[in-house]
Amino acid sequence: MGMGINLGRGELLTAIAAIALAISTVISKVSLKQIPLGFFSSFRMLVGTIVFFVATIVLYTPAHFMDVTAPVLWQWMLLYSAVIVVGGQLCWFSGLQQSTSSEISLASTFNPIAGILAAYLILGEVPTVAQYIGGGVVLCGIVLNQVGVQRLNTAVPTQQPTDKEMNEAIGFKGI
Repeated sequence: MGMGINLGRGELLTAIAAIALAISTVISKVSLKQIPLGFFSSFRMLVGTIVFFVATIVLYTPAHFMDVTAPVLWQWMLLYSAVIVVGGQLCWFSGLQQSTSSEISLASTFNPIAGILAAYLILGEVPTVAQYIGGGVVLCGIVLNQVGVQRLNTAVPTQQPTDKEMNEAIGFKGI
């Protein structure tokens, strides 16, 4: 009584973004097997730029782009794009090609914690109680997942059957 759940616009958009990220990761993993990394990265960046531009025009109006010709903006954008976007994307997609789905899921789990830490270290924003609780839940989930993986790996010893056992199992006695 009186402890209803309020879902605001931010929470709803965050949930949608999390679902989109999960779908994006699965599609990326599947499509990277057939498409060269450079082409995939360029196409994804182009689509992301178009979506961002349209969303910005709709949400903030075209006046949002009034400083687009300022040289200081372009200096920072070049640094940001070279280091964070290009470097980060190349590392992420190279990791996607060489990792299993469970490893990718584990790495993605650290995103909210990294976001909270970056907000604290870079912006000086002190985490809220909800962020501490959420971070704790995420870390507990990671620990429980790793404990489960450890138990699965140690509980099922794999013993290879001998050639004789394999031949007897299928009934083949030779020529």
